Amino acid sequence: MYMHTINNAQLSRFIRVDSSRTVLDQLPKMIQHVEACFESTVAFVKLAKVAPQKQRNCFRSHGFRFTNICGKIHHLYSSQFFAPGVKPLVVRVVNGFGHFECLYSVHTNLLTAQNRNNTLFRGGRNCADINRVIDHAFCAEAINKVNVHMMVANVRLPHPINICCLAVDRVLAGHPALTCVSMCMTEEQSYMKSIKITRVLPVFQDLYLSPALVDENMSMLINLSRSGSINIFLTVTKDVQLRDGLEHEYTPLLTEILRIVDQYT
Repeated sequence: MYMHTINNAQLSRFIRVDSSRTVLDQLPKMIQHVEACFESTVAFVKLAKVAPQKQRNCFRSHGFRFTNICGKIHHLYSSQFFAPGVKPLVVRVVNGFGHFECLYSVHTNLLTAQNRNNTLFRGGRNCADINRVIDHAFCAEAINKVNVHMMVANVRLPHPINICCLAVDRVLAGHPALTCVSMCMTEEQSYMKSIKITRVLPVFQDLYLSPALVDENMSMLINLSRSGSINIFLTVTKDVQLRDGLEHEYTPLLTEILRIVDQYT
């Protein structure tokens, strides 16, 4: 189902139907919901049947989850910061960013640069699991502190997103607690669009975060794809130390941003 409002909002929704009566029953409810959200009248509705081979992908949605947690381990300059038991698993890697000693695990990957003063952790999804890997891989006396720098959250909506529609851009830009800018995309990125939130007012953060996590320089990058997948990249500039369950403390704020995005896509 494709709907177009008179203020140029464009939305697509999937509905399961058994008969034309099902369509007639659901259509007024969908129109009423869209008109309430966008404070506009639906100009026209277009119905199309989804091919059977595409139906499985159309309804493959999932809820909020973390897909990447990154940060830095500050440790002593030493050749002995890795625990003896994991040293045989450390591999040397050379790439465009430099020379690294890397230790890979199913819960996070550890990358130590040549200066050997710190180690980055990437690819984690659960702070408790990341902590266990760090405890296992490092000598406890070598670590000064462990900070989180970025968290990536993802949700897959049960409907596609019309990325040409600017409704969500306007809503986020008009939000009194957010400073936003739409990002220019290349032709190769025509399947998605990005919105950069350069500032989140502390008074807004206070509604969803503990005072210790409120960050005046917090920023977010929101990527929306045609398939209905939404990724939020949260940049943490404050000195926030890694601890079990930390990601859940940020969940209320990210969930609220996703709620706004979902409502206007």
